[in-house]
Amino acid sequence: MARVVLFLMPLMLFAGPVAAGDAERGELTVIDWCGGCHVIGTGQAPPGRPPAFSTILQIMSPASIEHYLSWERHEGMPALALEEDDLADIVAYFERLNAAGD
Repeated sequence: MARVVLFLMPLMLFAGPVAAGDAERGELTVIDWCGGCHVIGTGQAPPGRPPAFSTILQIMSPASIEHYLSWERHEGMPALALEEDDLADIVAYFERLNAAGD
C-alpha cells in the first residue's frame, strides 16, 4: 500500500484542477434529459410530478446533486449514463440556478 501511495503522490501533485463545467451546456443537457419530467429552472411542479429543480435546490446542494447523479440509484428515474463532462456541466448549471435563487 505504501508503494502505491508513494507512486501516486507525484502524480497528484502535478495533476491540474478538475475542469469546471459549463452551465449553458448543463442547461441544454437537463432540458434534453430531465425536462420531460422535471420543471427546469425556477417554478413549481404540478402535484404528482417529480420535484422542480428549484425545489430540489431547497433541500440539496449542487455538490449533493453531483453525488446523487454519479453514485446513487435513481428510484423512479430512468437509468442515467452521464459522462464526467456532462455531470460537471449539470453541476455548473445547478450552481448558477442556486446563485440566481439567492
